[in-house]
Amino acid sequence: MILVVPRFLGFFGKHIIAMAIYPFILVCNRDSERMEVTIRHEKIHFRQQLEMLILPFYIAYITYYFVYRLQGLKH
Repeated sequence: MILVVPRFLGFFGKHIIAMAIYPFILVCNRDSERMEVTIRHEKIHFRQQLEMLILPFYIAYITYYFVYRLQGLKH
């Protein structure tokens, strides 16, 4: 299910245009051509979440995010 929630995504930063939080894909705008590619990308995250039984996916995702940030990589 795809939900358009620009204010919620804005809470995470102005560069966030979509997010997959099982069972939803949250997007800031469905009208752009770029958004179709982004939605396909977020569907890949759905499959990863299901393969890893959802909670371990988020633990790994957050862990890798902070490790890469500490190494100086950008979001």
